[in-house]
This record gives sequence, structure tokens and C-alpha cells, in this order.
Amino acid sequence: MKSDYYQSQFHRSVIPQWLIETGPLQAFLEEHELHTPVAAEAYANSHQDFLPSIAARIQIMDVNATACQLYQVDECLEEFNRTYRNDLSCDTALQLCYAVLSIPTSKRRHVFYSHLEKLGQASRTLWTNVEVPGTQQLALGLLVSAVDVTPVETAEKELEERQQFLSTVLKTVPDFLMIFDFERRESIFQNDDIALSLGYSPEEIEQTQGNFVSYITHPDDKLSPEEMLKMHSELAADEVFAVTIRLQDHLGNWRHFYFRSAALERDEQDNVINAVVVARDITDVLKTRQILSEQQRRYQLLADSFSDVVITTDTLFRVNYISPSVRDVLGFAPADVIKDSRLLDILGLKTIADSLARRLADSVMRPEADADSEPTEIVETFGTNCDGELIPLELKLSILRDEHNLLEGMLIVARDITERRQNEAKQRMAAKVFENSLEGVYITNADGVIVQVNRAFSKITGHSAEAMIGEKPSRIGSGWHEITFSNDIKPSLDSSNHWEGELLSRRANGEAFVAWLSISAVYDSRDEFLGLITSFKDITEAKNSEENIKKLAYYDPLTDLPNRALFSDRLSQALQRARRNRHFVALLFLDLDGFKAVNDTMGHAVGDRLLIDVARRLRHSIRSDDTVARMGGDEFIVVLNTLVDRTTAENAAAQVAQKIVDVLNDPFFLQGKKVQIGCSIGIALYPDDSIVEDQLIKHADTAMYHAKEQGKNGYQFFTSDMHNRAQLRQDLERDLRLASLDEEFYLAYLPKFDARTRCLTGFEALLRWNHPKRGLLKPAHFLRTAEDLGMGTRLGDWVVEKACWQLREWLDEGYVGNGISINTFERHYRDKELVKTVRRALQETCVPAELLTVEISENILMQDIGFAYATLSDLRDLGVHIAIDDFALGMSSLQYLNRLPVNELKIDRQIISHVAPGSNELRLVSAIAGIALSYDCDLVAEGVERQEQLDLLLEANCGNVQGFLFSKPMQPDEVLEYLQTGQPVLLD
Repeated sequence: MKSDYYQSQFHRSVIPQWLIETGPLQAFLEEHELHTPVAAEAYANSHQDFLPSIAARIQIMDVNATACQLYQVDECLEEFNRTYRNDLSCDTALQLCYAVLSIPTSKRRHVFYSHLEKLGQASRTLWTNVEVPGTQQLALGLLVSAVDVTPVETAEKELEERQQFLSTVLKTVPDFLMIFDFERRESIFQNDDIALSLGYSPEEIEQTQGNFVSYITHPDDKLSPEEMLKMHSELAADEVFAVTIRLQDHLGNWRHFYFRSAALERDEQDNVINAVVVARDITDVLKTRQILSEQQRRYQLLADSFSDVVITTDTLFRVNYISPSVRDVLGFAPADVIKDSRLLDILGLKTIADSLARRLADSVMRPEADADSEPTEIVETFGTNCDGELIPLELKLSILRDEHNLLEGMLIVARDITERRQNEAKQRMAAKVFENSLEGVYITNADGVIVQVNRAFSKITGHSAEAMIGEKPSRIGSGWHEITFSNDIKPSLDSSNHWEGELLSRRANGEAFVAWLSISAVYDSRDEFLGLITSFKDITEAKNSEENIKKLAYYDPLTDLPNRALFSDRLSQALQRARRNRHFVALLFLDLDGFKAVNDTMGHAVGDRLLIDVARRLRHSIRSDDTVARMGGDEFIVVLNTLVDRTTAENAAAQVAQKIVDVLNDPFFLQGKKVQIGCSIGIALYPDDSIVEDQLIKHADTAMYHAKEQGKNGYQFFTSDMHNRAQLRQDLERDLRLASLDEEFYLAYLPKFDARTRCLTGFEALLRWNHPKRGLLKPAHFLRTAEDLGMGTRLGDWVVEKACWQLREWLDEGYVGNGISINTFERHYRDKELVKTVRRALQETCVPAELLTVEISENILMQDIGFAYATLSDLRDLGVHIAIDDFALGMSSLQYLNRLPVNELKIDRQIISHVAPGSNELRLVSAIAGIALSYDCDLVAEGVERQEQLDLLLEANCGNVQGFLFSKPMQPDEVLEYLQTGQPVLLD
């Protein structure tokens, strides 16, 4: 019988404990003559059956509940026995043998670390204590206690890794780093960088026994530990001691090191215990300073010889150097200017003082800039000479920085421009006539390069003078300038020095215009050719009016593609040629996939830019004699000509269609964002599909819709049965337009349950259309057509309002705990009406917002995460719950869950229907359950129809379900009956 002590301490212990019978283990050891731990270990290493043999002889006599929890088994002695044997390691088996061998001795405790391995789980480290009974207590067995010390071991390992990382970092610091202990009078840490940089080997460093720095220090610079301690004791807590010390490299050269030191640790009496020392080799810096000083002396000699005035200032515009030429330009002695600091007065800098101050401030704010990246500024102002007269000056202003790229001041070079100003005044007078001419004028030099243009030139052509100087006149040409010049203009200039005539030119914006030109050749007194003077006027208005009207009539103004009118004309001509030559014509009707989402979320300006890029790619996808036209919106049409037979026509149409699908599948980059769209293409062939133009277009359009139904981003040839489906779609569109929402549409309510308790948790509102002829239709049969017709927002509003009023009715009946989930339509979401509708419905019905859940498909959310975050945040602010429908059905990133305010994840029935033991779908459900738990989200499985599915879902920690296993969708009166009776409407 177990003692009272054993009963109270063993079964109530919070420490995992179990009791192992010693007899079988003793028998094994005696059988194999293993009387010492050394013998047991040798046997274990040489016999592969050691572990199975020991495991087979393990017999657990008793185990407490805490041990069962540790090994994750039920409180069953037999199951714990089996699990413990399976998890037993060779090391643990040896330790148990050691414990048994110590029974005759006085050793009563064996402590060791073991590892518990569980399939699919991380290894855990156990601190294990085995209490050995005395020879008179063998019936008690080995009492094993174990504590899970995995967190402690992990923390110790992380601490060790951090210490190793810090040590590695300190050893890679380029500066020399040392910690000096004043009590031990030696360095307790130092990296080897200073010694290696001086060329010493690790062996030489080691020979100094930690006093390497003292060993290579110049005798005049050495500091004893006592001197160092005294200096550090006199420093304040945040004060640093700095000194330059010479150190000898392995070649015997003395190098200068800049040492900085501070107290690292002090005792209670404020005595310095140790100090940290950082040193850097500044030998090259000192040499550079010496070189710079010599360069500065040479530059000053050079500046002294300039005729321009050279001045350098500090950051406050105080002169620290001015060249002797200031005496010749302004009449001042250099020493007088420096002494009186009259720089702002004599150079006229007062007028631009604010600009200079801003530039200096900007340079201070940009310490990363260097002198080469800061351009020289040139300004003109008036200085004052010694007699008080104003002198026009040109100033070149540059920022000065020192060798550390710190701002020093400014360099100013001043030049007397009196003579230049006088010449400019004469030139301005001569150029006034040139500039004010109503005709455009440009002058070219002997090389045919433009050297001057007037204001009228820029007004007529749109080219600025700056853009045209240095260019050839052909820049404003239409492509015929060179031919006309060679054939007509040059012969006339050679014979009479003059030519007049009409020439087609082009403005800067690409617009063509007709100009009347007058060209005259200019020669100098020696009859050397100097260039041409050309004047011209725009005579486009009269000549171009008819052409402009024609272009507007036949081309799309956005994409510059043929419009409907021109397309119809070209198609008619193509069919006539095909009829005459007995050829085929292929018609490709193209509609963009995803364009509406781009247009709605990024704006119409971006949508227009996208259409322009699409048109460009379409032009490059067809032959020059084929036609691509824009039919309006995001619809385009392509005509392929000269196809000799049906096979050729089918192959050509398929190749072009696939090429268009591929090029439009490549991403577009708009406003710095990557935009992805696609296209659906329908193909009809003349004459097999129709010989009538309108009918051929209609067939291609029908095939295009069939391509969209097949999953978009592809193409389909027209077939006769498509006509019947098109007719059905037309009938559906007509019926949708005529349908009354309140009379033909209703909401069915599918209950949601907590499968663990079989308790109702809410309802999902499902839209149904009671079609007068076709019977009950689900959204899959009509929703896409409704959204194409622009009815998505209207339907969405109706669903939200209907669900909220239904909630109101249930609340009035006293049923307060059951909320409703509503599904969101893509168009309703995209039109940004969803939040407004929900807010209005909640206000009108006074329904608590937390009873309403808005479900949005994951694929819709992933199209624009930024828009999704804004919309869901607005919904969250209203207080409603948010669910992601069809979760994990697509290939999306989980990162968005960090951003979106989501309360619930719903696993689609496509995944649930394939859940089976060991299936990938079951593993996926288990993973999603973990995700939901991590993000504090509820998890709901849709389409649960079999008890086997439910059992597996519960094992995967997915307890919230809906589906026909529990109930079918209910009418509102059926819901009320269920709420009154508590009985769901079960299926037969």
C-alpha cells in the first residue's frame, strides 16, 4: 500500500512525476553483467538493441496528472506507459540504468537533462530528477520528476548569442577599442585592429601579455596607470579625456593616434574602476592638413595675381581674404576692407543679402553635399568705389567647405562689367526691332545652326529661344525640310541669295502648321558666307480647317485610333475586297478585363492614360494594313485583311488574339503604381459567320461575352450555339430591367452554428430571385449580368436595407442575440456606396451595429488593399463586424491581415467539400484555424453537409459552421418559427 505521504505529495504535485519499477531494469543489468555505469555505457554504444530492450522493460507503476499533461496523454497509466516508452531516448535510458546501479550505494538522487520530442512540435528540454530508493524501499521504485526548462534554455542561448554578436561587432570596429582595469593594471579587453593595422603579427601581440599599446608607445607620450587613474578621477561623469600619442609600426615609423578615454565604471566612493579607450590613426589626416596648408598658400599667390577681385568670407560674411586687385577695381586697400568689414556695402551685396543667407542656411541643412555638387551662383549688382560711384559688377558666388565637409563661408569673385554693360545697351537697341516683329525670325550661322530667334518665333512654334539655340531648323520641320532645301531652296539661294515659298512645319507640341518663308543669305565684306536670316508667318488656319474637321470626324480624340465612323468605312472596304477576291476577313471584338476597377479606384485621368497605353500596344500587335479602332469606353475592334482561306483566317486570328492577350497581360505603370488588367476577345469570320457588317460585329461581340464567361483573359471564336446563349442573356437583361425588387427578390437566411454546443450563432442573408418564368434563381445565375447593367449598387442597397429591417423585426419580437451577415457585391463595393448604405440602414432601423456582419470576398479586397483598408476602417467605425469570404481560395498574401480590421474568416465550400482524413484541404483548414486564432478572428466553415466533415473540422479547431447538415436556408417566417421552437429546418 502507498503511504499517506506518497498519496498527498505525489498525486497533488504540480510537478510532473511518475514511478518506475526497478525490478525489470535490475534483471536486465544483472543478465548482461552490467554492474557499473561505465559498463552500461559501453554496452549501449556497442549494441543497437539497448534502447528497445530498456524501453520494453520500463514499467510505470504510477503517474500523476501533471505528467500526463506534459506528455499530452489522457490520465491513463497504460497509455502513459506506451507513450513514455515510445519517446524514451538512449541518454535517458542510460540515466535510469545509472540510477538502478546506485541503489546499493548511498547516492539517492540523479539529476540530468533530457529532451522530449513530439511529432510536429519543437523539441522541449526537461530538467529531470530521479530519486533512488534504498535497498529496503525497492517496492517504491524510481521516482522521476521533470520540469520543462525550454524557455530558460532558450533565453540562455539567446543571451550567449547576443554576447557573441557584441564581441564580434567590437572586434570589427575599425577604431582601436580597449577597456583598462586600474585595479589589475592591465587591459581586460581590446580588439586587435590597432596592432594589425601597424603590421604586427598575432604572435607579437600575444608576447606583450596584454600590454601591447604601452610596448609600442613613444617614450615621451607614455602614461603610467597612476597618471591615467589620476586624469580619469578628475574628469566629470560625462567628460572625455583626449590626447594624441605616437605609436611605432612594425617598420619603426612613428604614427600619430588620437586617443579618447572616459571612465566606464566607478565604485561607491566614486573611484574609477576601469575606463574605455578609443583610438584612431590620424597620421594621414595630419599629412593631408599639411598638404592643404601648402595648397592654400599657392592658391593665395594665384589669387593675388588675378585682375578680378577674389574674396573669401566666414559664414557671417566677415572678410578673411581679399585680393590686391580690389585697389584697381574699387580703389580700396585690401587691409582696409578686412578691417572695416564693409563687404556688403562695397560689393552691393545688401540687395541680395536675403538670398545669400538662404543659400548658406540651405548648405547648413545639407551636410551631405560637397563643394562639387553645389553650383556656382552668378549675379549682377552695383558696387561702390572709394569715391562713392556705382560700378556694375558680376559676382560669382560659391560655397566653401573644409576637409570635413563643414561649411566655412563663401568664395566671391567680382568682375567690373562696365564695358560689357555699354555693349549690351547697344545690342538691345538693335535687337528691339528683331524682337518686336510680328513675323517669326531665326538666324543660322554658316554651319546651319540656329544662333538667334525672336519672340514671334517662339509664339508661333511653341519652342523657346533657349531650346532652339544650337539646333538645326529641321527641328521645326515636318520631315520634308531637307528634301525641299536641297531641291528648291539651295539652288535659289546660290543664284539670287533669296527664296520665298510655302513649307509644312511642326510646333513643339507636334502640331503641324503651314508657314510662308522668306530666306536671305548673308555674306561679310570678304564675301564669306555668314549664315541665313529666315522670316516666316503662320498661314495654317485657312489651309488646315478642312483637315482638322476631317480628323475630328474620323479619329478618337483620346487614343488617336480610328473611331466608329472610320472603322465602319474600313470594314466595308475590307469586305468588298474580300468579296471580290474570295478572301476571308477576321473581326476581333475586344473588351478590357479589370478596367472599370482601375477607373473607379484611381480616377478617370489614370483610366484615360491606361486607354492610351492600351491603344499603343494594340497598334504594335497588328500589321500595318490591318485596322484597330476604339468603339467607345474600354471596347476595341480589330480587322484582319487579306486572309486567303478559313484555315489561314483562323490561324491568323488566333495568333493575333493570343498576342493581344499576352501584351495586355503585361503590367502597366501609372502614377508610379503597377496596374494589371487583361482582355477578353471574340472572333467572327467573314463570310462563314456572316456577310453582313452589323451581324458580323454582333457575332464577334457575342463570342467576346462567351470568352468572359469562360474565365476572362482569353479569346473565343463565334459558334452558332453562342447565338442562343446571347439570346438568353438578352432575355435575362430585359427581365432584370423590368423586375421589381420587393415583389420578385427576397432574402433567405442560412443559420450559422457553434458545432460544439449545437447553438445558433447567427444567420447569413442569401439573395434569391423568384423569376416569373425560370423559377428560383441564385445570384450565380444573374448577379454578373445585373452588375454589367449597372444594377449592382441598387441590388446591394436593397440587400442591406432588407437585412437590417429583418433584424429590427426579430428584435421587436424579443430575439436579441442573433445577428445577420450580408454578402457584398463587387460593384456596390467599388462604387463606394457600401459604407453610406450601411450607415443609413442602421440609422433608419435603429439596429445595434454589432448585430450586422458585412462579408466581402477576399479576391475583391486584394485588388486594391489601400481602398480596402479605407472602406473596412469606415465600416469598423460604424461598429459593424467584418468577415472575409472565400478566404484562402485565391493566391493572396496574408500580410494584408495585419492592416485590415477583420472579425471573421470564412472558408469556402470548395475547400470544405474536399476535407477528408489526411487531405491537403484538412491541413489547410487547420492552418487557417491557427491564422484566425493568431489574428483573434472567428472562423466559419461553409457548406458542411456530412457528419464526417464536421468531426474533422472540430479536430482542426474549426467549430463555427453552416450548411445543410444543420439546416437549409429559411424563409423569414421559418426563421421566426425556429427561434420560437429551437428546431432548425432539417433536410430529408
